Amino acid sequence: MILLVYLALLYRIARAADRHQSLLGRIVKSPLVYSLALGVFCTSWTFYGLAGSAAANGWLFMPILLGPVLLFLFGQPLLRRIAALCRQENTRSIADFLAARYGKRQGIASTVTLIMVCATVPYIALQMKAISDTMLLLLPDSHVSPQQLSTLITAILITLVIFFDNRRLEGAGYHAGLMTAIAFESLIKLIAMIAIALLAVVLINQDSQRLLAAHEALQTFLAPQLSYRFVLETLISAAAVLCLPRMFHVTFVELVSQRHLRIAGFTFPLYLVITALCILLISIAGTVVFAGQAVPADTYVMMLPVNAANDWLTLLAFIGGVSAATAMIIVACITLSYMLSNDVVLPYLMHRRRFQLVPAPDYSRAMINSRRLTVVLVLVMSAVYQTLLANDVRLTDIGLVAFTLAIQVCPPMLFGVYSARGNASAAYSSLIAGCSVWFITLMIPLLIQAGLLSSEIQSQGLFGIGWLRPDHLFNSGFADPFSRAVTLSLSANVLAYWLFSGIGKTNLSDRIQAKAFLNLSRARPSRRKRNYLIADLQALLISFLGESTTRQLIYRHSTPSDSFASGELVDAAEHALAGVVGVTSAIRLLSTLENRSQLGVEDVVNIFEETSRAFRFNQDMIVASFESMSSAISVMDANFRLVSWNANYEKMFRYPDGVLRVGIPVADLVHFNAERGLLGPGSAEEHVEKRMEHLRSGSPYRVVRNQGDRVIEIKGNPLPGGGYVTTYDDISEYIDAQDRLEKTRLYLEQRVKERTNELERAQRMAVEANQSKSRFIAHASHDILQPLNAANLYASLLLEQARKAGAGNIEIIENLNSAIQSSEHIIGTFLEISKLDTGAIRTECKDIPLTTLLEPLVAEFRVQTSADTDIRYVPTSAVVYSDPRYLRRIIQNFLSNAVKYTQGGRILLGCRHRPDRLLEICVLDTGAGIPEADLEHIFDDFFRSSQQQTVSGIGLGLAVAKRFAELLGHQIQCQSESGKGSMFSLLVPLGQSRPQAQKNETLLPDMLPDNLRGRRIFCVDDDVRNIRALEAVLTEWGCEFSSAAGAGPALAYAQQNPDAPPDLLVVDWHLEDGNNGVELARELRKLWKKEVPGCLVSAAPEPDFKVQAAANRMAFLRKPIKPGRLRALLEQLVRKG
Repeated sequence: MILLVYLALLYRIARAADRHQSLLGRIVKSPLVYSLALGVFCTSWTFYGLAGSAAANGWLFMPILLGPVLLFLFGQPLLRRIAALCRQENTRSIADFLAARYGKRQGIASTVTLIMVCATVPYIALQMKAISDTMLLLLPDSHVSPQQLSTLITAILITLVIFFDNRRLEGAGYHAGLMTAIAFESLIKLIAMIAIALLAVVLINQDSQRLLAAHEALQTFLAPQLSYRFVLETLISAAAVLCLPRMFHVTFVELVSQRHLRIAGFTFPLYLVITALCILLISIAGTVVFAGQAVPADTYVMMLPVNAANDWLTLLAFIGGVSAATAMIIVACITLSYMLSNDVVLPYLMHRRRFQLVPAPDYSRAMINSRRLTVVLVLVMSAVYQTLLANDVRLTDIGLVAFTLAIQVCPPMLFGVYSARGNASAAYSSLIAGCSVWFITLMIPLLIQAGLLSSEIQSQGLFGIGWLRPDHLFNSGFADPFSRAVTLSLSANVLAYWLFSGIGKTNLSDRIQAKAFLNLSRARPSRRKRNYLIADLQALLISFLGESTTRQLIYRHSTPSDSFASGELVDAAEHALAGVVGVTSAIRLLSTLENRSQLGVEDVVNIFEETSRAFRFNQDMIVASFESMSSAISVMDANFRLVSWNANYEKMFRYPDGVLRVGIPVADLVHFNAERGLLGPGSAEEHVEKRMEHLRSGSPYRVVRNQGDRVIEIKGNPLPGGGYVTTYDDISEYIDAQDRLEKTRLYLEQRVKERTNELERAQRMAVEANQSKSRFIAHASHDILQPLNAANLYASLLLEQARKAGAGNIEIIENLNSAIQSSEHIIGTFLEISKLDTGAIRTECKDIPLTTLLEPLVAEFRVQTSADTDIRYVPTSAVVYSDPRYLRRIIQNFLSNAVKYTQGGRILLGCRHRPDRLLEICVLDTGAGIPEADLEHIFDDFFRSSQQQTVSGIGLGLAVAKRFAELLGHQIQCQSESGKGSMFSLLVPLGQSRPQAQKNETLLPDMLPDNLRGRRIFCVDDDVRNIRALEAVLTEWGCEFSSAAGAGPALAYAQQNPDAPPDLLVVDWHLEDGNNGVELARELRKLWKKEVPGCLVSAAPEPDFKVQAAANRMAFLRKPIKPGRLRALLEQLVRKG
């Protein structure tokens, strides 16, 4: 019962895949289905027999699986070439393939077919033996005898194969049902094998004794056993993939694309490797569990779950074995029935009736019946073989005998694919020689063992000839009997092929086909072109291909004025016929047209008239598919009359009984539907005219019609012979879903718009907040810098006085001065960040002689370093293109860092040229260095390395340098090693060198000429502390100082002293009441009637102060004011003044 249920499920799967191929096309034609279908290679021999072989011979079971693995991994070029030749020649079997290569001879096809029948019958017997042995094992108390069980299994298999509809193989195309069913069975086999292997692992690990025994068994299994037979069996199994009818059909005939073959190149070997691992585990477990028991090794797969009392696993093992057997039987019987009917039965019937001019018997019916009868014949022969020869033989031995016969076609096949030398004589001789030696060396011993032949043949030789002894043919004694038999049979095969290739006759057909196989391009004799009337050829093709297919074929390859068929048309006709009746039968059918004196075309048509019955069956299948479609369908002829429709059409339009009939004009149906209001607004005549206009145009059309409660999509497509096929689909749900999607889309767009507005508002608020923060920092820094400016001036004055007087507190004053300068530096950094954040900085790049920047910086920092720190500078004549102010700031920060963190070491400033006209400015030091973990954060705001905590600073110097570098488009880099030092560098583009004017000597404050003594300097600032600080400094320098605390007092002073203008004017930018220093200086100059030299000072961050000062002929000095810079500037103004 379980067997019948499983086989019924298998049939349902195949039928579903065939019926719904259009819906499941991507699944049933997927590379996975193809790869799993290749698992038909793993029969019950693999499922049951290899476990026994592994238990008995260790890893010598591997060749059967290793051969296909190696072929698919490394033999892809051969597989792809054979697949391409199958498509080129439209071959549907291994017999067709070889016949096509050797002149398309019927005899080659028939010979190969008979060999394959002889090779497949023992193989099918092996599967039937496996099923019956398994059932007897599971039903030991059954009263059914083995003979009765074998008969029952044979009947079930005959029914199953016939139900699989082997007639489908008459034409070319992909057989989704067959491939899907075989793939399903391969999956079941694999699942069953894995489940039993897992059970084997559990059984082995149940106790330590079993585990130890398993370890010993594994050591025995892994012992080196490579032998000649191992290599030979590996080659045999690889060749079997090419030669066995079922494997040839699945591998090449059902191949959809080369991509499937490439993917199978690793998926199918993976399938076999998993199978091999499972077999290994099962054989080891069986050896351990059944040690000392009389349990045949071939039954380990079944007996392990039985011994474990696991009913579910026992059932799974049984179904897996049945899958392995039935998959092979189904494909083998279907391919053999095709080969026998096309290459043996049909040629025999044609030959028998070739001179009869009376109507011939029903050949198409004979072909259909022959397929059924060959299935019955093959399975009955297999049952007889099982009864007579296979009962006491191991499964592996039966499989090897079948393999050896099948691979006798391999040498002619491979030579034919790669060599142009072979001919039909060579093919015949090689097959006869190889099969003869196979029969003597392998088949006769089986017949003797079964008692069908005398045992004297074994000792005395065939016909009493000693060198024809089966075990020692030609008195050979090398290797074991099986290896010897295989070697001798294949050697005889190859030798005969080579010999007759040279002496056999090679005709034109042989040469044409050899060239076609070598060049992968089809060639045909041109003699047919003038011998075939198109009318005769059309009549013949209609009998086998149908009227529509025949008309399309003739239309593509001829013109209406042609009377005789062109060579191209004959080629196409032969190619199409080959897909129905095989290559050689197609040639034979066409030859009847060539010799009309023997058999007229009318007689040929009469002989095959009943072929139309087969097509009527196909028409029934089409009608069944027609009815199963979800769409409503109607078909009209060239006169626009209804000829066919399905039930859904009648149901969709709710036609009353009797309205739909064959031949009713479509115009009447349109008028009827319009009157019922199904076609929308408009008169019935308008709807009829519109529909007929579509039909008369002869072009495809699509209409969507809203009928109120539903929406109908109508598609019309013209038929090749006139008429239309129209489909009607209710797309109401689709339209509703589309409306819902549109509403959802509009809602989402609105939500996205709202969220975008919210984000834009948030972004504006963030920008405004950032700008507000930056403005606050700028103004706060300005207010802080005002008192710092005064403090700096006072500290500088104290330091200068202390140095002159040699006071003892000079160190305290120096520290005070240093602290004030550090505060100035921090606040200046904040100001720079504020300007960067607000985008207030505008760069002015130009060509800069680099030495004008670097030399002053080195001089400045040499003063700040301790005596044990050496600053070295490598002079350069390079000119770079950058903004001098911000470039100086970056290098200044590099040097500042180096000086801070290098106590008692060396600092080097230098440049080196880089590709793409770049110059790298480098600052190297031997200071503390930076840990590797801190390098990626070294340019972050407020980041300080763990080794920098003892040095003052807030971690903004390098961050500002990084921002300036990005602003200028320069690349900044850092390399450092903790404890050894650091290197900071900047890549700057080179500029254009120009002759430089002689530069003025830069004078330090204490080197300036004393031109300020006695000079009258008038200072205006609204901060009294700044005025007092400037007064102290300038008085110290010997200047006559006067001041005003704002614009008003300054103008009052000028009005009171119009004739006593000062020598120099120092004015703050920001004054009370919104006044600024530039405007005040302009008013003061008018009152004094003199262009008094002036200096504008400010702590504000605005970048254009310097430009405005220059426009009013004033110098600019930014607070906090450095005394040295102030003195140098005033001296300069005095000299110019």
